[in-house]
Amino acid sequence: MAQSRGTGIVLSRTLSGEADCICNIFTRELGKERFIFKGLRKSKKRPGTAAEPGTSLRMIYYSSLNSNIHTVSDLEVVSSHPGTRERSDRIFAQYYAVELIDRTTGFGVPEEKLYQLLSSGLDTLEKTDNVMEFTIFYSLRLLAVHGLLPGFSRCSGCGRENPFQFSISRENMKILCPDCSAGGDIMLCGECRMFMNECMTRKFNALSTDSYRGEDFPLLLSSITDFIENYFSIKIKSGKMLPSVLRVR
Repeated sequence: MAQSRGTGIVLSRTLSGEADCICNIFTRELGKERFIFKGLRKSKKRPGTAAEPGTSLRMIYYSSLNSNIHTVSDLEVVSSHPGTRERSDRIFAQYYAVELIDRTTGFGVPEEKLYQLLSSGLDTLEKTDNVMEFTIFYSLRLLAVHGLLPGFSRCSGCGRENPFQFSISRENMKILCPDCSAGGDIMLCGECRMFMNECMTRKFNALSTDSYRGEDFPLLLSSITDFIENYFSIKIKSGKMLPSVLRVR
């Protein structure tokens, strides 16, 4: 068995047997891979937070040609983001952030931009009070890394520039004015469109969050989640409850 070292962030955890944990971990070196922590739930030496989604780790692990699960032999918790656990909205946003990565990426595909987005995003989330705004920003940046974001300045149907109201297409993430939207589409105000444009041109800490009322931001997040689920043919478990949990200032 080959021994390797790596750094990664836990995306999801499954309990196995009486004491083991099997985790999907997004590593800097390999992308998303599956790891087993044998005896972790009964260990007195290794922290139980090592297998919690959102935890950043340094690991020594063994790999076998006969298994797609790497065995962790030693680990160091870099950060379990204790500040995130102080607030329920941050906790839900963290689960959403890691679930998006877990559900939209395949195994064994290294992606430095995704790793950096997740790593810096979890660090930012631990400190920010603007959790709703962060979650929208993070979701849009994730889609940008996947190459899925069009511009938000004009209706993709008729070409009308800067529509005051618009909806987001579940098919291609393009915006549609009221005349081009289908019946029953979620209509969003122009403030959401301006915020989306700002998310794509500025770092999160440079966003002018105080200038937005954010009344439609829960609807905006729901629309983005609907597109992700439709495009990737997945269900984001944390996505449906998130808009009601996050607070708009």
